[in-house]
Amino acid sequence: MRLSNPPGFDDKPFSSIQAARVSVKLLPLLARKVEVSRVDLQGLELHLVKREDGRNSWADFVSGPEQDQGAAAANGTDANGTGASPAEPASAQSWGLENLSLDGVRLRDATITWEDKLLGTHYAFSDMDVDVKAIRPGQPCDFEASCLLQSAKPQYDAQVKFTGTAVLNAGEGRHIFSNLSLKVAAKGKDVPGGKGDFAFGLQELKVDSQRQTAAGTGLTVAAYGAKGTGQFQAANINNDPDVKGRLDFADFNGRELSAALTGKTAEKLVTADVTAYQHITASIEFKHGRGYTEIPTFTASLDDARVEGRFRSVGLEKKAYSFNVQITGLDADRFLPAKKTEAEQEAARKAEEAAAGHGGASPAAHKDDLFPVDKLRAMKLDGQITAERLKYKGLRFAYLKLPMMAQDGVLDVGPVEARLYDGSLHGSLRVDVQGDRPVTTLSAKLSGVQQKPLFSDISGKESQYSGLMSAETLSPLVGQGNTMFALKRGLVGRVRFSVRDGVFPGVNMLHVVQSSSKARAVLGDAPSSAETATRFGSIDGTAAIMNGVASINDLDLKAPSCAPMAAAPWTWPPSRPTIPCACAWCPAARGRAAAPACSALWCRCA
Repeated sequence: MRLSNPPGFDDKPFSSIQAARVSVKLLPLLARKVEVSRVDLQGLELHLVKREDGRNSWADFVSGPEQDQGAAAANGTDANGTGASPAEPASAQSWGLENLSLDGVRLRDATITWEDKLLGTHYAFSDMDVDVKAIRPGQPCDFEASCLLQSAKPQYDAQVKFTGTAVLNAGEGRHIFSNLSLKVAAKGKDVPGGKGDFAFGLQELKVDSQRQTAAGTGLTVAAYGAKGTGQFQAANINNDPDVKGRLDFADFNGRELSAALTGKTAEKLVTADVTAYQHITASIEFKHGRGYTEIPTFTASLDDARVEGRFRSVGLEKKAYSFNVQITGLDADRFLPAKKTEAEQEAARKAEEAAAGHGGASPAAHKDDLFPVDKLRAMKLDGQITAERLKYKGLRFAYLKLPMMAQDGVLDVGPVEARLYDGSLHGSLRVDVQGDRPVTTLSAKLSGVQQKPLFSDISGKESQYSGLMSAETLSPLVGQGNTMFALKRGLVGRVRFSVRDGVFPGVNMLHVVQSSSKARAVLGDAPSSAETATRFGSIDGTAAIMNGVASINDLDLKAPSCAPMAAAPWTWPPSRPTIPCACAWCPAARGRAAAPACSALWCRCA
């Protein structure tokens, strides 16, 4: 038996059946009751399609008598085109299923395909086996089903098993399902970790087909070692349903979850801190419908850190994203991969070179790319990240605010605000990927930052530099390219900088000046410190950057000394005459304000 598709759809049949066995009891028909013995269908094939304009292939088959009556009533006729009495109830002219009774349904070797041409999705349910026990109006009936689910977009295969109990009330269109259980074993390219076992359960599901609503309570989900509970409500369930609800995940071990997602064992999951990911909890409110997904609020704890915020995605083909995330007490470095040893880095480098040498594309061909150009060109983004007590890549932020917006290939980050190392940072970053090469523009102002802890955290060891550092872009720093090397090579801009009351290691400028021939001629063999560092009161200058080369023509260095000395001009270092520094002693207190009792070393590098 075969049933063709409606006009406007493809030539595939809407449905076909290899064999069917069903019998209907005759006497109950006289009382307008339908009683059916067990239904057995073999080899059912059902092809469901939704076109680009939203029309579906089954609409003509499921339109009920009420729709025909409603259309006829609008014309003042009955379903046959003749006059109809408004007082005559519709139930008197049609057969309902409120009294349907059957001994059970068995579906074997069925295949159902679902194709949504509007969204570009395609699903196939094959080897489907369904067993439904006796159905009586208002009485519970058990059922179970299993099948192989295959999807091309996203790509995965899944073995599915579904069981539960149903109480059907066709007359009122209200149905209750209980003890629902769905188990899925999936594998494929688009399955996180390549494979996974998923379990879903519902204590009770109420469906009202007339109001097109549904409500589920006692929801349970389990995947990759994480277990959650929740509830949901749905509206417009017959066509593009809108769903909202909540999920709560109790404390679980994130290392097991990460191992499953990466395909590694928990023992081989190496993080900078081996105790990271031990405790994770989360609570999520969600909404989803045609063309939108929203998380109005979410909260999560990641070990000792807390994350909360909201997220929204709208659009079908081109999506727009908005979000607001607040982070408190996060040491992100704990969760990053542990640093590779020199031997591991060398082995990885050789493997990449070998792959490239065999004529194939190097797996690291785009490893150094800073920006995902294609994604940025298609992205529409409006969001903000705020953090307190954040550590990332060694840097510690007491406070950080990162607003960001992206549209038409332009990403703007800022105005950025941060408090770090007793100072502050304000700035903005723009990345323009509309052209052949990304263009990056940076403006920033750094004020009163302590150098020693900053450089110590960056290098991972105690820094010998110290002082209070400030810097500001007089003209934005502009670079082109998608690698750090390309950006540095073409960088242009001007930066003014200053450091107060500090030390820079490696050279004792006072000793160098005192050791010069001109200084000895004026001062004689004056004693000087053997310290291999220069203590200074201030360093000021402006860096003019052109094509990655910085020129400083106004460097001022003032270092204090309480031994008054005559002026001793000096050029340093003598081996590099391209960077001459004229140094002299001048009266100053700590190298800044005038004070006749002390002198200061003053240097100008041109």
